Amino acid sequence: MNKKVLPLLPLVLLALLLALWTGLIRMGWQLPLSRGVADHGALMAGSFLGSLIIIERAVVLKKLWSYTIPAINLLSLPLFLFGYPLIAYGCLVAGSLGLMLIFWLLLQRQSDASMWVMLCGAACWLIGNVLLLQHDLYPMAVFWWVLFLLLTISGERLELTRFLPITSKQKCLLYAALLLGVAGVLMPYHSSGRWVLGAGLIGTASWLFRFDIARKTAKKQGLPAFGGRALLLGYGWLLVCGVLLFSYDTLPLMYDAVLHAFFLGFVFSMIFAHGPIILPAVAGLSTKPYHPFLYLPLALLQLSLAIRIGADVFLWIEWRKWSGILSGVAILFYFTGIVLILIHERSKRTAKVVA
Repeated sequence: MNKKVLPLLPLVLLALLLALWTGLIRMGWQLPLSRGVADHGALMAGSFLGSLIIIERAVVLKKLWSYTIPAINLLSLPLFLFGYPLIAYGCLVAGSLGLMLIFWLLLQRQSDASMWVMLCGAACWLIGNVLLLQHDLYPMAVFWWVLFLLLTISGERLELTRFLPITSKQKCLLYAALLLGVAGVLMPYHSSGRWVLGAGLIGTASWLFRFDIARKTAKKQGLPAFGGRALLLGYGWLLVCGVLLFSYDTLPLMYDAVLHAFFLGFVFSMIFAHGPIILPAVAGLSTKPYHPFLYLPLALLQLSLAIRIGADVFLWIEWRKWSGILSGVAILFYFTGIVLILIHERSKRTAKVVA
């Protein structure tokens, strides 16, 4: 067990729970009000997802001081909860600066293109956080957060292509798609920016479908198959997100559809795929938890998001509300399942030692 990470994990879980709770309130559920309702996006993208990524990279860096960075980032959680959003944004700025530092130090050990892509992702997160701190306007920040996660995940998948016969020219196609996404965010959203960003997302999804190792692992058995299939589902939602950006933007809930196709569809499918490998590694455990029932929360997540996108397009408000409940249940079901599998595996090992 990694004792440096252990104190941070309850806060990461609390960040996830608060992000889900505030999301349900924003969808219209009459739940006890939290002061963080207005900051649902920062809680999910920054306090939860950002902290997870920082912890993962701090474990790779193996420097004691690096664990202070996710701790500072997680300070945003109580600050949001108790009504100090501007100070919380400052913590996220510090966290994103710290993540850039970690990536820079990792680059000194091994300089490759995938690490540069992830460093650029951290820079996008920093830009979004600074814009939010300066202007307190989410539309100015949220697509920089999209780039942060897009570049981070693409960099991680690019890192794994060293096991595949992919040429430099083929990799340049991915770089071009990612640059197109960055260009789209730099342009006015309601002008041509959303179309350019959409083209970048479609290009990235197409490249991942064609060249990522997930196509091979999806045909295997057990955990590799689960991970590969979850990845392919995520790439499908990234493609949907890109297509939605070309859709008629006067529909009142299309903005919601775009963001949640990305964050719930693409990002959480990635988390479901990587979770059985990365979460134990971060916690310092040797077990890779897997059981076929993990397909249930994965399927429920896909169903809930399909309902949400349909509800956003056709303005089915009640269906949209229930899709939020289903998404929350799927995410909590998944993480609970991982914990239960780990407990079961540990009890089996203990029983063998006693025997």
